[in-house]
Amino acid sequence: MDTLRVELSPWEIDVSMLEPFYAKTPLVASAHSVLDRVWQSADAQTQKMYGPQFVQGLHTHSKELYKRSMPSQWVVDATINAIRKQGGARKARILIGFWWVGTLIRLQEWSPSWIVDFFTKLIMKRLGTWPSDPFLLKDAKRD
Repeated sequence: MDTLRVELSPWEIDVSMLEPFYAKTPLVASAHSVLDRVWQSADAQTQKMYGPQFVQGLHTHSKELYKRSMPSQWVVDATINAIRKQGGARKARILIGFWWVGTLIRLQEWSPSWIVDFFTKLIMKRLGTWPSDPFLLKDAKRD
């Protein structure tokens, strides 16, 4: 988006990127049923690699995510406000959500990749969304 914003600037075309956190929409509300369909259609090797705790972890996480999602009207309001601003939006990147969402994103941007990766893996393991045997895929490719 930054490249597009710079490339269109000679024509005085403003580009803003709206980045909403999860919003209470039918898509987020039905995430667990989509996960079930994908899991059921996965081959036995994939199901074995991730294990049954994976689906349970995703179910728990998707329900919790929906509870913590922001009202969808926030996204609509932020979009309208950005469009209606005299001279365009004040910032090229507009984060929409609770105060801590922007804080987490900024911390991720400023932190070294290894720190972000470490905490992402830690959270995935705690949620149960880390593969139970990630090396099954390597073994399958050798066969």
